Formats: sequence, C-alpha cells, structure tokens
Amino acid sequence: MQKVNAIFKNTVWDEDRQIKDLGFHIKEMRIHTEYTDPSQYHSNNKHYNMDQSYWPDQELLAQFGHDKYFTNFCLAHLFTHRTFDKNVVGMAYIASSRKFTPWGICAKLGSNNIAFNTGLSSTMNTMGNNMLTQEAVLVTAHEFGHSWGAEHDADTRECAPLNKGRYLMFMFATSGFEENNDDFSPCSKRYVTEVLLANAGSCFKENEQEGLEPKVPMCGNGVIDKGEMCDSGGFGISGMDPCCDSQCRLQENATCSPVNSECCKNCTMAPRGMVCRGASKEQCLQSAICSGFSFDCPASTPMPDTPEVKCIDEGVCKGGRCQSYCQRHLADSVPCICTTPGEECLRCCQEQDQVCQKINASHFLTDGRPCSYGYCKAGVCIGVRANMVQRLFAFIEKLTPNTLVAFMKSNIVGTIIVFSLVIWVPASWTVSCLDKKRGKLNRKYQDQWVSSETLLNRSFQSSVFANSVDNYKVKDTGPWPTYHGASSNVYLPPSPDEKKNKLPPLIMPPEKYFETTFKFNDHSGRPNESVVWETVM
Repeated sequence: MQKVNAIFKNTVWDEDRQIKDLGFHIKEMRIHTEYTDPSQYHSNNKHYNMDQSYWPDQELLAQFGHDKYFTNFCLAHLFTHRTFDKNVVGMAYIASSRKFTPWGICAKLGSNNIAFNTGLSSTMNTMGNNMLTQEAVLVTAHEFGHSWGAEHDADTRECAPLNKGRYLMFMFATSGFEENNDDFSPCSKRYVTEVLLANAGSCFKENEQEGLEPKVPMCGNGVIDKGEMCDSGGFGISGMDPCCDSQCRLQENATCSPVNSECCKNCTMAPRGMVCRGASKEQCLQSAICSGFSFDCPASTPMPDTPEVKCIDEGVCKGGRCQSYCQRHLADSVPCICTTPGEECLRCCQEQDQVCQKINASHFLTDGRPCSYGYCKAGVCIGVRANMVQRLFAFIEKLTPNTLVAFMKSNIVGTIIVFSLVIWVPASWTVSCLDKKRGKLNRKYQDQWVSSETLLNRSFQSSVFANSVDNYKVKDTGPWPTYHGASSNVYLPPSPDEKKNKLPPLIMPPEKYFETTFKFNDHSGRPNESVVWETVM
C-alpha cells in the first residue's frame, strides 16, 4: 500500500488547478484468517469470505458490496489470492463525474443496499502462479484508478504510446519494468480530474499524514500512533485481539500485541530463539530469530550465493540480493516486453537508451505473465478482450461537436458500426414496409385480374352456350384517364373497393377501349355475366 499510495501522491492530476498530493489513509483493516461463520452471512445468505472455492469476478465484487458498512469510508478494497477467468486479476466500479452517482470513490449506498465504492485485486494470475510484487502493486493501483474515475486508456499515441511502455490504466496488465507502467496517462488524468472536482468534497479530507502514518492518532488503522499503546486494526476494533482493545490500549497483564510486534507471544515478549520471520529465497534472506530482550524482529541475514536456487523472476542470489535474469545476461539492463510478433512471451531485456530485445529464442516467460496484448500461455501471447467502459451520462451531458469528433476518433471501429446500423436499420425497415404494402396490393388485385386468354376462353364458352345467352351488347365508354400499367390488350374494370377508396387498379385500361358485357347462365343454370375492356387497335 505504501507503493500504491506513492503513485497517487506523486501524480499531478491538473497542473493549472494544482490538483495534486492526493492519496490514501488506511482507516481500518479487516484480516480474515478463517472462513466467515454462516450466522454472519448477508441477507442473500452469502458472504464474500464464505467457504467457496470458485468465485466469478463480478459476483465476488457484488457480494463484497453487500457489506453496507463500507459506505462509511470513501473506498473499500478486497485483497485476495485466487484465480479468475479470462485473465482477470482485479475489478472495480468506475467513478463518474456526475454527482451522487453510486459508483466508485465517495459513492453512497446504492440500489438493493449494496455498496459500490468497492474494488478487488488478486495476487495470483490466471494460471495459478504468484505475481511479482511490482505486478501486484500495479494491479491494485490500476483498480484504485478505476475507483477514482479513470477508464482504460484509449489506443492513441497520447495515451498508449509504444515507446517507454504503456501507462498504468492500459487495458492489459503491465509488467512494471517500463517507464510509463506506474504513471497515469493524460487521458486518465482528465477523467480523474472531472471526478475529483465533482465528488472529492464529499469525502476527501485535508492531508493529516505523511505517507500512510497520520499526524493525529487514529485508532484502528493498524499503526501505533502517538498516544496509542497498540493498534491491531480491525482485530482490535472488533474485539478479536486478546492483547489490544478497541480503544488501542493494552489489555490487563498484556505488554504487547502480536499484530504490532513480531517478537510477541501470548501478549508478552517472545523467548530467545523463536522464529519471527521465515526464510525467503525470493528475497535471498534467511530466517530471523527473536533475541529475547526486544519486541522487534531483527534484520534477516543474507543467504549465501547459490546459483541453483532461483529468487524473484528467475534471478539468482548474489551478495544477499536477488540478481535478476536480465542483469545476469546484460549488465545494467531491465526486463521488458517484446512486441515483435511471435516474440511477445520470450525473455526480453533492455539496456538504457536501447531497444527491447530477446535474450534466448527458446526461453519463455512463465504462464500467466503479462505480454503486449494479454497473458502468456505455453509461450504464446493470448489476447484478452477488455470490457468496454462507457460514460453514457457524462457523454450526453457534454455532447458537443468537438467531444463527438474526439470520441469518434478514439472509438473508430464502434463509430463505423453505429453509423452503419443507423443507416442500414431504417433503410431496411422502410424497404420492408414498402415491400409488404406492395405485396398486399399485388395479392389484392391479382385476385381481381383476369388474363386475356381467360376472358377469350369465356367468350368462346358463351357462344357454346348460345341457347342460354340472353343478351349481348357492345358500347364505347372511353376515353379513360392515362395510368402507368401493364400492356395487356384485355383489362378488368375497377372494383367497387377501388371506386370507393379512389385507388388506381393494378392494371389500367388504355385511352380508348370497348366494354363488352357477356350475360349467360353458368353450369348450374344460374345467371352470370362477364365484363371485358378491349383495346381499340
């Protein structure tokens, strides 16, 4: 947390307004050493610390927010050591510059009595391997950045440059070896500035501390402040520490608390020879032993140089310090991430003012380590799609031609898709409606249309039934108004519906025609008639 706090404290969010020197003050810590008892589950009969081996990331974050107590603070964060799907190592609700929104820093209790001023981060990657300390620091700082309103950096030269590495809020985890990895981009600074101007006044307080140590006593932060005898954080406040009470005073007959003193056992000084700090091959340090006359654990002695024993990131112990893989192969070099296709997961190093280069074409990063656009698995960089974060309310409120153009430039693919849909969907709907209307008319008038062949057949049939024909007459009724229609020589007259609704028939007669009426008895002996328009040739 000291390193995370330093990243924020050293960031100048807005040079003109001098918005800077903002960090964190640990008000309370809650350390779970065992699963939460079912009697303390939340209203949905679950708890984020319940005995459950697998948690989807979003579900765990939502469950963490069921503790309404977190809204008493500006931010609550869950530190865990578990794997999540799709290379997720952290998650947080993103603050908005809209006042009184229930997300991110300073948010109040949201719907369904859930706290949204929350986030989480894990120290284990997707492949189940432990993260390097610097990677874990950047993951936590990244999620805190979301809580402060920063979104993932747009893939632009300004906020996602290729030189000096990606910034802290890049959509994929960074290694921490490159210059920009622990800095906020200009895009992030603009986002956070808007949030701070809108919401900081509701929960931020004046600086009363140096680092994480307050200038005034604050019982419950895990640090022994001036005037306090002990401070076991959440353990003491909740009455779980038998040595230190909720007022940061030592219990009767207690001389120390193991939360604050490593050489403390059963509330008294630990005997000589008790191991107070275990050996750490990652840091090239041996076990530390209590002296028997001090509450403090003495400094650990260095491990002897042992090339066979690997320390952090495949380094070796040398002179009590871990010499990194790159320092073993290139003097004064640091690890970096290669971007050349096919080399993203190779061991790469970079000397000062030099380009990042691979060291060995067959030496790959361990599974789960970050690469240029995802994480490594079996020597291959697996791409991960980042969730798209939208600021719909802020975008609508501040929509201007300039902001619209800027948004379109930074989201070119989405812009093309949206504009295509805007044009295609209405056009398709219009064409569909016209087709349906035309089809309906076609079906209606096709039922009324009689081909010339049919009508001629009827005329021949009428001559066959000459003994049944009562009358035969021809009259000239043109001219008829000119319409665009078919070119057949025989037409049907308008139907009653057409005359009533003033609808033009599908097939209109020519300007000059004869109307012929055939009257006859059909096969059943019932009287019937046919009307035919014939063109004057």
